[in-house]
Amino acid sequence: MDCWQREDPAHDNVKKAILLKRDPKDRSILNQLSAEEASRYIEAVDFCNPHMLVKDERKSNLRRNFFKRLFSSLEEIYIMNTASPLNQTHKAIREVLEL
Repeated sequence: MDCWQREDPAHDNVKKAILLKRDPKDRSILNQLSAEEASRYIEAVDFCNPHMLVKDERKSNLRRNFFKRLFSSLEEIYIMNTASPLNQTHKAIREVLEL
């Protein structure tokens, strides 16, 4: 069984995820997302992988299902705009991770 088929993709260890985007027009630094919003985002940006060699329907469904299961298993999901100054993004990450 490979990682795409495991029952719990997070293995009960991963509780939070921070997705990254770079949008200078967006003034927000950090926003919390639902599992559905995160799934839509990750698919809209080609699963954050510009180097995918196979983009057929079967592989897209595998990727889509994996991320839906992953995001639904998490307690919190955020999207961070990396266009902000580095010290602000680091501060936001530390706050999310409670460091």
